Amino acid sequence: MKLSETEFFVQFVAVVAGLFLFVMTYAFIQIPLSLSPQAGYTGTALVVSLGG
Repeated sequence: MKLSETEFFVQFVAVVAGLFLFVMTYAFIQIPLSLSPQAGYTGTALVVSLGG
């Protein structure tokens, strides 16, 4: 039996593809927000404002 014919392999590929889509979706939303000047408080600006 080949590995590519097993249920484990099919589920593993599905999980990897799902994680890839999740990360790409997050990047597609988060990167333009962090580059935009009207984004409000980003993580770095919030740390600087809380620090003093």
